[in-house]
Amino acid sequence: MEQLYTVVCHGQPDYTQCIPLVKAATFAPSYLLLLTTLCALLNHYTFSPRHLSKIYGAKYVSLTRKEQRRVGSLHVGLVMKTFAFIFMGTPAYLHTVGGYTWSDPAWIPGPTLGDMCTVSVMAFGALGIFDLIYDEHLGLVYLVHHMAMLACIPGFFAALMTLPLPLSPASLVRLGVYCQVSLTWVLFSSLGSSIAHLTYLLHQFRPKGPKGFRQIHKAFLAGFVAFTILLSFEAGAMAYSILRFWNQLPTATPLLLCLLQVLFTATKLKTARNIWTVYRRQVHALRAQVQRELTPPPTIGSEDEKICASFIMAEKQGFLGLEL
Repeated sequence: MEQLYTVVCHGQPDYTQCIPLVKAATFAPSYLLLLTTLCALLNHYTFSPRHLSKIYGAKYVSLTRKEQRRVGSLHVGLVMKTFAFIFMGTPAYLHTVGGYTWSDPAWIPGPTLGDMCTVSVMAFGALGIFDLIYDEHLGLVYLVHHMAMLACIPGFFAALMTLPLPLSPASLVRLGVYCQVSLTWVLFSSLGSSIAHLTYLLHQFRPKGPKGFRQIHKAFLAGFVAFTILLSFEAGAMAYSILRFWNQLPTATPLLLCLLQVLFTATKLKTARNIWTVYRRQVHALRAQVQRELTPPPTIGSEDEKICASFIMAEKQGFLGLEL
Protein backbone atom coordinates (compact mmCIF):
# COMPACT_ATOMS: atom_id res chain seq x y z
CA MET A 1 0.00 0.00 0.00
CA GLU A 2 2.90 2.34 0.59
CA GLN A 3 3.66 2.27 -3.16
CA LEU A 4 0.06 3.29 -3.89
CA TYR A 5 0.30 6.21 -1.46
CA THR A 6 3.59 7.29 -3.00
CA VAL A 7 2.15 7.23 -6.53
CA VAL A 8 -1.01 9.12 -5.58
CA CYS A 9 0.79 11.77 -3.52
CA HIS A 10 3.73 12.19 -5.87
CA GLY A 11 4.18 15.84 -6.74
CA GLN A 12 1.71 17.09 -4.14
CA PRO A 13 2.59 20.43 -2.49
CA ASP A 14 2.30 18.90 1.00
CA TYR A 15 3.16 15.21 1.02
CA THR A 16 2.57 14.83 4.79
CA GLN A 17 -1.04 16.01 4.41
CA CYS A 18 -1.76 13.94 1.32
CA ILE A 19 -0.84 10.55 2.79
CA PRO A 20 -3.35 10.61 5.72
CA LEU A 21 -6.17 11.73 3.41
CA VAL A 22 -5.52 8.94 0.91
CA LYS A 23 -5.32 6.33 3.68
CA ALA A 24 -8.54 7.62 5.22
CA ALA A 25 -10.42 7.41 1.93
CA THR A 26 -9.04 3.91 1.31
CA PHE A 27 -9.85 2.26 4.62
CA ALA A 28 -12.85 4.25 5.90
CA PRO A 29 -15.53 1.87 4.49
CA SER A 30 -13.78 -1.12 6.08
CA TYR A 31 -13.55 0.68 9.43
CA LEU A 32 -17.24 1.56 9.25
CA LEU A 33 -18.25 -2.05 8.58
CA LEU A 34 -16.03 -3.49 11.32
CA LEU A 35 -17.14 -0.98 13.94
CA THR A 36 -20.83 -1.45 13.11
CA THR A 37 -20.32 -5.18 13.60
CA LEU A 38 -18.59 -4.45 16.91
CA CYS A 39 -21.63 -2.43 18.08
CA ALA A 40 -23.93 -5.33 17.27
CA LEU A 41 -21.67 -7.83 19.07
CA LEU A 42 -21.46 -5.62 22.17
CA ASN A 43 -25.24 -5.28 22.27
CA HIS A 44 -25.91 -8.98 21.74
CA TYR A 45 -23.25 -10.57 23.94
CA THR A 46 -21.64 -8.06 26.35
CA PHE A 47 -24.64 -5.87 27.25
CA SER A 48 -27.31 -8.53 26.97
CA PRO A 49 -30.23 -8.57 29.44
CA ARG A 50 -28.67 -11.56 31.20
CA HIS A 51 -25.44 -9.69 31.93
CA LEU A 52 -27.06 -6.35 32.77
CA SER A 53 -29.49 -8.00 35.22
CA LYS A 54 -26.48 -9.31 37.13
CA ILE A 55 -25.01 -5.79 37.30
CA TYR A 56 -28.12 -3.78 38.19
CA GLY A 57 -30.22 -6.46 39.85
CA ALA A 58 -33.93 -6.06 40.52
CA LYS A 59 -34.10 -2.51 39.17
CA TYR A 60 -33.12 -3.69 35.70
CA VAL A 61 -35.41 -6.74 35.85
CA SER A 62 -38.37 -4.50 36.73
CA LEU A 63 -37.96 -2.49 33.51
CA THR A 64 -40.02 -3.28 30.45
CA ARG A 65 -38.43 -5.11 27.55
CA LYS A 66 -38.31 -1.86 25.56
CA GLU A 67 -36.55 -0.03 28.39
CA GLN A 68 -34.07 -2.88 28.80
CA ARG A 69 -33.17 -2.60 25.14
CA ARG A 70 -32.72 1.14 25.65
CA VAL A 71 -30.31 0.58 28.55
CA GLY A 72 -28.30 -1.92 26.50
CA SER A 73 -27.99 0.45 23.55
CA LEU A 74 -26.89 3.25 25.90
CA HIS A 75 -24.08 1.08 27.21
CA VAL A 76 -22.96 0.39 23.65
CA GLY A 77 -23.02 4.13 23.00
CA LEU A 78 -20.90 4.85 26.07
CA VAL A 79 -18.27 2.33 25.02
CA MET A 80 -18.10 3.57 21.43
CA LYS A 81 -18.04 7.25 22.36
CA THR A 82 -15.34 6.73 24.96
CA PHE A 83 -13.39 4.85 22.33
CA ALA A 84 -13.97 7.67 19.82
CA PHE A 85 -12.89 10.33 22.33
CA ILE A 86 -9.62 8.53 23.13
CA PHE A 87 -8.83 7.92 19.46
CA MET A 88 -9.64 11.55 18.66
CA GLY A 89 -8.32 13.40 21.70
CA THR A 90 -4.90 11.73 21.77
CA PRO A 91 -3.91 12.52 18.15
CA ALA A 92 -5.34 16.04 18.45
CA TYR A 93 -3.22 16.66 21.56
CA LEU A 94 -0.05 15.21 20.03
CA HIS A 95 -0.57 17.19 16.83
CA THR A 96 -1.39 20.49 18.54
CA VAL A 97 0.91 20.41 21.55
CA GLY A 98 3.55 17.83 20.68
CA GLY A 99 4.21 19.02 17.14
CA TYR A 100 3.51 15.62 15.57
CA THR A 101 2.29 15.30 11.99
CA TRP A 102 -0.70 13.19 11.01
CA SER A 103 1.66 10.70 9.35
CA ASP A 104 3.65 10.06 12.54
CA PRO A 105 3.02 6.79 14.37
CA ALA A 106 1.04 6.81 17.60
CA TRP A 107 1.95 4.97 20.79
CA ILE A 108 0.33 1.85 19.30
CA PRO A 109 2.65 0.14 16.80
CA GLY A 110 1.32 0.43 13.26
CA PRO A 111 -1.43 3.07 13.04
CA THR A 112 -0.58 6.73 12.58
CA LEU A 113 -2.30 9.71 14.16
CA GLY A 114 -4.36 10.14 11.00
CA ASP A 115 -5.46 6.50 11.17
CA MET A 116 -6.65 6.95 14.74
CA CYS A 117 -8.71 9.99 13.78
CA THR A 118 -10.28 8.11 10.88
CA VAL A 119 -11.25 5.23 13.20
CA SER A 120 -12.75 7.73 15.64
CA VAL A 121 -14.95 9.34 12.98
CA MET A 122 -16.04 5.92 11.70
CA ALA A 123 -16.93 4.90 15.26
CA PHE A 124 -19.50 7.70 15.29
CA GLY A 125 -20.83 6.60 11.91
CA ALA A 126 -21.09 3.00 13.11
CA LEU A 127 -22.93 4.09 16.24
CA GLY A 128 -25.34 6.14 14.12
CA ILE A 129 -26.18 3.06 12.04
CA PHE A 130 -26.56 1.00 15.22
CA ASP A 131 -28.96 3.55 16.76
CA LEU A 132 -31.10 3.66 13.63
CA ILE A 133 -31.50 -0.11 13.82
CA TYR A 134 -31.77 -0.82 17.55
CA ASP A 135 -32.91 2.36 19.30
CA GLU A 136 -36.71 2.55 19.51
CA HIS A 137 -36.68 5.95 21.29
CA LEU A 138 -35.30 8.09 18.45
CA GLY A 139 -37.44 11.17 17.89
CA LEU A 140 -37.66 13.14 14.67
CA VAL A 141 -34.87 15.57 15.60
CA TYR A 142 -32.50 12.76 16.55
CA LEU A 143 -33.43 10.80 13.43
CA VAL A 144 -32.59 13.77 11.18
CA HIS A 145 -29.37 14.29 13.16
CA HIS A 146 -28.25 10.70 12.57
CA MET A 147 -29.16 10.81 8.89
CA ALA A 148 -27.22 14.06 8.39
CA MET A 149 -24.21 12.63 10.20
CA LEU A 150 -24.23 9.50 8.06
CA ALA A 151 -24.61 11.59 4.90
CA CYS A 152 -21.58 13.72 5.84
CA ILE A 153 -19.21 10.79 6.37
CA PRO A 154 -19.46 9.06 2.96
CA GLY A 155 -19.98 12.44 1.30
CA PHE A 156 -16.62 13.67 2.52
CA PHE A 157 -14.76 10.60 1.33
CA ALA A 158 -16.61 10.56 -1.99
CA ALA A 159 -15.58 14.18 -2.54
CA LEU A 160 -12.03 13.28 -1.58
CA MET A 161 -11.80 10.42 -4.09
CA THR A 162 -13.20 12.49 -6.97
CA LEU A 163 -10.79 15.42 -6.65
CA PRO A 164 -8.50 15.85 -9.67
CA LEU A 165 -4.83 15.01 -9.22
CA PRO A 166 -2.48 16.55 -8.43
CA LEU A 167 -4.28 18.36 -5.66
CA SER A 168 -3.88 22.11 -5.70
CA PRO A 169 -2.91 23.98 -2.52
CA ALA A 170 -6.45 25.36 -2.34
CA SER A 171 -7.89 21.83 -2.44
CA LEU A 172 -5.63 20.76 0.40
CA VAL A 173 -6.75 23.76 2.44
CA ARG A 174 -10.41 22.85 1.87
CA LEU A 175 -9.80 19.24 2.85
CA GLY A 176 -7.97 20.41 5.95
CA VAL A 177 -10.97 22.53 6.94
CA TYR A 178 -13.35 19.60 6.43
CA CYS A 179 -11.14 17.41 8.59
CA GLN A 180 -10.94 20.07 11.29
CA VAL A 181 -14.72 20.41 11.33
CA SER A 182 -15.17 16.63 11.58
CA LEU A 183 -12.66 16.37 14.42
CA THR A 184 -14.42 19.16 16.32
CA TRP A 185 -17.81 17.51 15.97
CA VAL A 186 -16.56 14.11 17.09
CA LEU A 187 -14.52 15.47 20.00
CA PHE A 188 -17.33 17.48 21.57
CA SER A 189 -20.15 15.09 20.67
CA SER A 190 -18.38 12.13 22.26
CA LEU A 191 -18.12 13.96 25.59
CA GLY A 192 -21.59 15.52 25.49
CA SER A 193 -23.39 12.32 24.55
CA SER A 194 -21.55 10.38 27.25
CA ILE A 195 -22.73 12.88 29.88
CA ALA A 196 -26.32 12.58 28.66
CA HIS A 197 -26.20 8.77 28.75
CA LEU A 198 -24.68 8.72 32.23
CA THR A 199 -27.39 10.98 33.65
CA TYR A 200 -30.04 8.64 32.27
CA LEU A 201 -28.37 5.58 33.82
CA LEU A 202 -27.89 7.37 37.14
CA HIS A 203 -31.58 8.12 37.25
CA GLN A 204 -32.67 4.62 36.38
CA PHE A 205 -30.31 2.86 38.81
CA ARG A 206 -29.72 5.40 41.57
CA PRO A 207 -29.05 4.10 45.12
CA LYS A 208 -32.08 3.47 47.26
CA GLY A 209 -32.96 5.55 50.27
CA PRO A 210 -33.11 9.25 51.11
CA LYS A 211 -29.37 9.77 50.64
CA GLY A 212 -29.41 8.51 47.08
CA PHE A 213 -32.54 10.53 46.39
CA ARG A 214 -30.85 13.72 47.59
CA GLN A 215 -27.67 13.13 45.63
CA ILE A 216 -29.25 12.31 42.29
CA HIS A 217 -30.59 15.81 41.65
CA LYS A 218 -27.07 17.21 42.21
CA ALA A 219 -25.72 14.78 39.61
CA PHE A 220 -28.33 15.99 37.13
CA LEU A 221 -27.47 19.62 37.80
CA ALA A 222 -23.77 18.87 37.26
CA GLY A 223 -24.58 16.98 34.07
CA PHE A 224 -26.69 19.85 32.77
CA VAL A 225 -23.96 22.42 33.47
CA ALA A 226 -21.22 20.29 31.89
CA PHE A 227 -23.37 19.52 28.84
CA THR A 228 -24.22 23.20 28.36
CA ILE A 229 -20.56 24.25 28.62
CA LEU A 230 -19.52 21.66 26.02
CA LEU A 231 -22.33 22.80 23.73
CA SER A 232 -21.15 26.41 24.00
CA PHE A 233 -17.54 25.47 23.29
CA GLU A 234 -18.55 23.39 20.26
CA ALA A 235 -20.66 26.20 18.77
CA GLY A 236 -17.86 28.72 19.37
CA ALA A 237 -15.18 26.49 17.87
CA MET A 238 -17.30 25.78 14.79
CA ALA A 239 -18.13 29.46 14.30
CA TYR A 240 -14.43 30.36 14.54
CA SER A 241 -13.40 27.68 12.02
CA ILE A 242 -16.09 28.60 9.49
CA LEU A 243 -15.46 32.34 9.71
CA ARG A 244 -11.69 31.91 9.55
CA PHE A 245 -11.77 29.94 6.30
CA TRP A 246 -14.94 31.46 4.80
CA ASN A 247 -13.12 33.10 1.87
CA GLN A 248 -11.10 29.96 1.10
CA LEU A 249 -14.12 27.69 0.69
CA PRO A 250 -16.66 27.44 -2.13
CA THR A 251 -19.71 29.63 -1.62
CA ALA A 252 -22.12 26.82 -0.71
CA THR A 253 -19.76 25.00 1.67
CA PRO A 254 -19.82 27.46 4.61
CA LEU A 255 -23.60 27.70 4.34
CA LEU A 256 -23.90 23.91 4.42
CA LEU A 257 -21.61 23.70 7.45
CA CYS A 258 -23.67 26.37 9.21
CA LEU A 259 -26.88 24.48 8.43
CA LEU A 260 -25.46 21.22 9.81
CA GLN A 261 -24.18 22.98 12.91
CA VAL A 262 -27.63 24.48 13.52
CA LEU A 263 -29.14 20.98 13.24
CA PHE A 264 -26.59 19.45 15.61
CA THR A 265 -26.98 22.33 18.08
CA ALA A 266 -30.77 21.99 18.03
CA THR A 267 -30.41 18.29 18.83
CA LYS A 268 -28.11 19.02 21.77
CA LEU A 269 -30.37 21.80 23.03
CA LYS A 270 -33.25 19.33 23.11
CA THR A 271 -31.09 16.93 25.11
CA ALA A 272 -30.09 19.73 27.52
CA ARG A 273 -33.75 20.64 27.98
CA ASN A 274 -34.57 17.01 28.80
CA ILE A 275 -31.82 16.87 31.43
CA TRP A 276 -33.08 20.12 32.96
CA THR A 277 -36.67 18.86 32.99
CA VAL A 278 -35.73 15.73 34.90
CA TYR A 279 -33.61 17.81 37.29
CA ARG A 280 -36.62 20.00 38.08
CA ARG A 281 -38.72 16.89 38.68
CA GLN A 282 -36.11 15.61 41.09
CA VAL A 283 -36.07 18.93 42.95
CA HIS A 284 -39.86 18.94 43.33
CA ALA A 285 -39.83 15.32 44.49
CA LEU A 286 -37.03 16.08 46.98
CA ARG A 287 -38.98 19.00 48.42
CA ALA A 288 -42.00 16.76 48.80
CA GLN A 289 -39.90 14.18 50.61
CA VAL A 290 -38.47 16.81 52.99
CA GLN A 291 -41.98 18.05 53.66
CA ARG A 292 -43.15 14.53 54.48
CA GLU A 293 -40.26 14.13 56.93
CA LEU A 294 -41.11 17.41 58.71
CA THR A 295 -44.87 16.98 58.92
CA PRO A 296 -46.86 14.36 60.88
CA PRO A 297 -48.24 11.37 58.98
CA PRO A 298 -51.39 12.34 57.08
CA THR A 299 -54.68 10.64 57.70
CA ILE A 300 -55.88 8.06 55.25
CA GLY A 301 -57.44 9.63 52.21
CA SER A 302 -56.39 13.17 53.08
CA GLU A 303 -55.36 15.76 50.52
CA ASP A 304 -51.75 15.69 51.81
CA GLU A 305 -51.52 11.98 51.14
CA LYS A 306 -52.72 12.48 47.56
CA ILE A 307 -50.09 15.19 46.96
CA CYS A 308 -47.29 12.99 48.33
CA ALA A 309 -48.46 10.08 46.18
CA SER A 310 -48.41 12.28 43.07
CA PHE A 311 -44.81 13.33 43.75
CA ILE A 312 -43.76 9.71 44.31
CA MET A 313 -45.38 8.72 41.02
CA ALA A 314 -43.61 11.61 39.19
CA GLU A 315 -40.27 10.50 40.62
CA LYS A 316 -40.86 6.90 39.53
CA GLN A 317 -41.69 8.00 36.01
CA GLY A 318 -38.45 9.94 35.79
CA PHE A 319 -37.02 9.77 32.33
CA LEU A 320 -39.93 8.01 30.64
CA GLY A 321 -40.54 9.67 27.30
CA LEU A 322 -37.32 11.69 27.38
CA GLU A 323 -34.65 11.06 24.79
CA LEU A 324 -30.93 11.60 25.26
